[in-house]
Amino acid sequence: MMRKSSAVNFVSLGKKVNEYNSGSSDGEGPDDIPRNLMNPMRTQSQEFTAEVSSMLNEHKILLNPPDTPMHCIRVSDKEYSLENFSCPTTPINSIRIEPIECVVVNVAHLEQFPKPSSDFAKQIPSIFAWQNTNNSFSSEYPTTIQTYFKNTYHQIRQKIRFFFSIAPNADRLNNLSSIRSEVVSGRVLFHYIGYGFPVIKKNTIWCSDRRSTEFKPYNISDLFRNLMPPTWFIFDCSNAAVVIPQFKETSAELAARDNNKIWENWVCICATDVNEQLPDDPRLPKDFLSSCILSPLKMGIVCHLLQHYRTNLVGNNFPTEIPCDHLIQEKPKEPNQLMQALTAIADAIASDGLPKDLYHRIFRCDRSSAVIFRYVLFAQYLLRPYRIHPVTHPALPDLSMHPLWKQWSVLLDNAICSVSIQRINFTSDLFNSVAQSFAMILKNKQYNLIRSYHLTLLFHMFYADEANCQKPLLLFAQYAASPEMNPERFCSAIVFHALFVKMIEWNTSDPAFHSICFLVLTLLYHKPDFATEIRKDKDPSQFPNIIFDTSLNESTRTIVAAIVATLAICNEALQQVCTSLEFLSKVRVELGRASPLLATWLLLIVRRAFHLYSPDPTVYVSNGLHVQCSIHLFSPSPAVRVAALSALACFLRPFECNVNGQLLFLALPVIADASYLVRFHFVLLLKKFVTSFENYSESVIVNSNFVFQANSFDQTVKSCFGQKYNLSLFDKPNGLFFQAVDDNVHMKQFINRAYAIAMSLLNQYAEDPHPSVSSLATRVLKYILRSRKEYNDANKNEDFSSGPSSFKGEHFIGGVMSYGGEDAEEFEEEHFSFANIDQNESLHEICLHDLVDRREWQAPTQPAKPAPSNQKKSLPPASMETITRSMTFTQTTEVKLCDEEITKICFDKDSLGVSCSTKKQVFFIHDQKKSSITVNRGYITDLHVVEWRGYPEILFATSDRCIHLWTPPNETLSCTFCCQPRLAKKIDENSEEESSDDEDSFNENVLIAVANEPFVVYTTCNSVVHKWDMKSLKISSVVDTGAQTCTTSINCHPHKSNHFVSGCENGVVREIEATKDGSNFDLVLAPHPKLPVLGVQYWNDMITKNTKFFVASAGGFVDMWDDSVQEKLINPVWKKDEKLFSFAAHPLYPLLIMSPEDKSPFIIDHSGNVLANFTKVTGKTVCAFHLLLPLFGLGTQNGTIYVYQMSP
Repeated sequence: MMRKSSAVNFVSLGKKVNEYNSGSSDGEGPDDIPRNLMNPMRTQSQEFTAEVSSMLNEHKILLNPPDTPMHCIRVSDKEYSLENFSCPTTPINSIRIEPIECVVVNVAHLEQFPKPSSDFAKQIPSIFAWQNTNNSFSSEYPTTIQTYFKNTYHQIRQKIRFFFSIAPNADRLNNLSSIRSEVVSGRVLFHYIGYGFPVIKKNTIWCSDRRSTEFKPYNISDLFRNLMPPTWFIFDCSNAAVVIPQFKETSAELAARDNNKIWENWVCICATDVNEQLPDDPRLPKDFLSSCILSPLKMGIVCHLLQHYRTNLVGNNFPTEIPCDHLIQEKPKEPNQLMQALTAIADAIASDGLPKDLYHRIFRCDRSSAVIFRYVLFAQYLLRPYRIHPVTHPALPDLSMHPLWKQWSVLLDNAICSVSIQRINFTSDLFNSVAQSFAMILKNKQYNLIRSYHLTLLFHMFYADEANCQKPLLLFAQYAASPEMNPERFCSAIVFHALFVKMIEWNTSDPAFHSICFLVLTLLYHKPDFATEIRKDKDPSQFPNIIFDTSLNESTRTIVAAIVATLAICNEALQQVCTSLEFLSKVRVELGRASPLLATWLLLIVRRAFHLYSPDPTVYVSNGLHVQCSIHLFSPSPAVRVAALSALACFLRPFECNVNGQLLFLALPVIADASYLVRFHFVLLLKKFVTSFENYSESVIVNSNFVFQANSFDQTVKSCFGQKYNLSLFDKPNGLFFQAVDDNVHMKQFINRAYAIAMSLLNQYAEDPHPSVSSLATRVLKYILRSRKEYNDANKNEDFSSGPSSFKGEHFIGGVMSYGGEDAEEFEEEHFSFANIDQNESLHEICLHDLVDRREWQAPTQPAKPAPSNQKKSLPPASMETITRSMTFTQTTEVKLCDEEITKICFDKDSLGVSCSTKKQVFFIHDQKKSSITVNRGYITDLHVVEWRGYPEILFATSDRCIHLWTPPNETLSCTFCCQPRLAKKIDENSEEESSDDEDSFNENVLIAVANEPFVVYTTCNSVVHKWDMKSLKISSVVDTGAQTCTTSINCHPHKSNHFVSGCENGVVREIEATKDGSNFDLVLAPHPKLPVLGVQYWNDMITKNTKFFVASAGGFVDMWDDSVQEKLINPVWKKDEKLFSFAAHPLYPLLIMSPEDKSPFIIDHSGNVLANFTKVTGKTVCAFHLLLPLFGLGTQNGTIYVYQMSP
């Protein structure tokens, strides 16, 4: 929920105000202050706003950012519903593993140990805690045992408490409950070693009085209750697994009684299964499982020597004396290497053999848990020759036969046999072989061969082998960039905190720094919870400054910025850096020269750093950051615009003030953005703006409706700022825009006017074609109206004419209305849910997906070249043979799509794909594959297939003044927007959120013309034509055709840039040049006045190189004029008086298709000769030619399409 930030520093901001000369306008400022300060929650400083126009020169802000390649992002089907990202922004680790805080060691006394049964047995060492108990003293035994367990457990976890129970009695076991009272949080580990005690039974362990050999049973259930979960049990004894069913029964009973799942939070490790005995080999330690967990390397060497070298390396004093004791000593390198190998192998086996959720829970959430369970698997391997099977809860599968254990045996053989010939590194063979194997898999793209143990061993190589850490790092980065990467498997192999520490300590001049940053970012994308695993023992505060290191490749700096933006929301150290004035000033400077991609992430850092509170205005006023953000709203990159808009929104104060109004006006250039991502975040800004007003505010009470010009978006902007400024949507940022903002801020009742504009805009966006935008705007309006209604009902007897001073305080608590009664709790819950909308993470998630999907795992060594286009080669032009009446027309395709009328049909010029539509559905058919999408509002009025990005996309218009772009076979739209403003419907608190689907409400003939220029389209509704750049998703110009009636047809000139030809309902045809400042009429014709123009199409004469235009009238007339001659003469082609339903001209062949309303379609040449009739098809059939090939298509009333091929 958004929190109110502290009040502005009046002294410091006052200096800024004086400096910018924005204290008042027309000398009336001082008289306004008392009235504005009637709100008891507002301070005086909140009314001051610093002029933005003067900041341009003061901070040397560039109005035109560098001209670099545009940054375009694609939104996947899963990301289309933007409201789904309104979730808690702080990553939460859903799996919480309590660390071990206390260890209780329960062992028998030396005097209770079995005595040697013979003289021979006395000569063999009896090992317990690696001490020979045959020659130990009772007085020294307790100290020796305590020292051993303390030292070994401290290697697992430094901060841990110990309680030793040597030969405990029943009272001492009962007093274990006091340990839980001292250790409130964390796990208590009860470590029971059975040597010296009788074999445990189903529900009892054993205790004794002092050192007596007369043992008494102690109930297992009482032990469980006394320690109380979260607990951890280790039973190192024979028949150990017998306790697990008893623990399960007890925990289930207690959980059912208390209805508390805490009783199920326990772990148990047993050395043996039911009725199994520990090995009776006298040379093995009596505490076998304990030795495996606490001294794994020594235990592994002992077992290996006994199994493979008993006859020649095992002496009389073994294992107190080991022939290769240099492997166990602490100083030489070998033990460290062998421990690294053992750790890596055990971890790899666990990752490969355990279920992913179980592996993550016990090996990746807590280091103590990982260490203990790692060596439990090792105990499985060591005990298998003795046919003993350790048992655990939660249950682990038996992994003692995993092939990787053979590698451990080979390593030990090499280590043991290399006493005289020293090996440099025992682990190098293991790691290098894995790295080479993995590299070949990637090279051959055999991703199906990758196993979890490959990734786990590579991570251990990266972390443990400092000399060769770059090799696994680059392999990891390459795999992370592969489309075949398995995210779940990959994330489970990484210890993120260790990787993060490596990254912040890495030398930035090393080319591998880019790779490790890419790897970290990819992991954060696939598993956001990794952010919670970063501990506070390393200070990352210097890491964000790498963003401003211009010696680095900008691609690397962008990835660093993305990491900072991703972590700034939950990492306190990074958040403090990113909210500092020094850092934000650097961001402002860098924004002026950054590429669109880097600028996007710099703006996202600002947005996410202030995700929970609004910054003090001095943070951005003192460096002009908000002005720089507003300049980026003019960027041709949609990602930059939405990021800048999101940054401006976070600057809004949580109370009514002119600063908010200024920020709103700075954001108005995106009022008609074609990107629904931009519009959605603009609605978020509007929501934050209007909810900053209290219900008793004059702006809310008066709420004068602001009326927009409904014919042109350009006029809408002018009506907001004032007609005298002549501002335009397609202008580049200039001083006039910022001067207009300042002048509006200084106007009387400015904030009232800003509120009215915001509410009117919300009403406009409530009818937006994108469901997330419209539903959000509707929800905001309903919330505002309900809040106002509740306020009025609660204070209906109050006199509001006297202002807030008459407001009853008991109805207002901390800025939230309190209404009392049964609805109070419901409304308060809705209020906080509504406030959390500001935390929408759609922009960050989509941009993060886009950046990771670029797969730039290596820093480019030279300036990036444009990516090779995967655009299909255009089909070759058709041969221009003479058209004769003997042409044949062969049907190649007949497809029944639906039972509804086909209203539009067209071809993909670079393939044989064909698209068609009914009133509500669009279809695309290619290579016998059919895709479709359905519109929810209005009906389809026009249709085109474009290949701007190397793959077919369907551009279509609907009768609700909307344009849509669809990429088959996606299930959602790539782009959707209103091509002209329309009157908004009235929203009230009882209205349904869903917009009306009444076709009568949307009955306009919206048309599209696709220009030869890539990404340029013209849209028209009524007599106004808007030119759109579909790459930047911005409006380019607005042209009034001058027609007094609606436009019925539009087409772009094939050879003249910015020229289009339109036909009107009154029969007038115009050729118009669309310019930024208006339009030039090059041609005005009226072949058949008062007859609506059905279509205007062209033909390129490949012989004379001339262009001829054909105009079809609804009355059945077709006329032609030659565009190459100066005097445009109308030549009739077809003069029969019959109503035409559809008409098409081939751009290359001298052919026309005529489709009457009540007859079958037919083909004529340019002389009017009928070449063929298609009697198979009835009247009212739509028709279209392929733009290059001798093909044409027909769409019928019964939902069938036919494709014909023409040949001589």
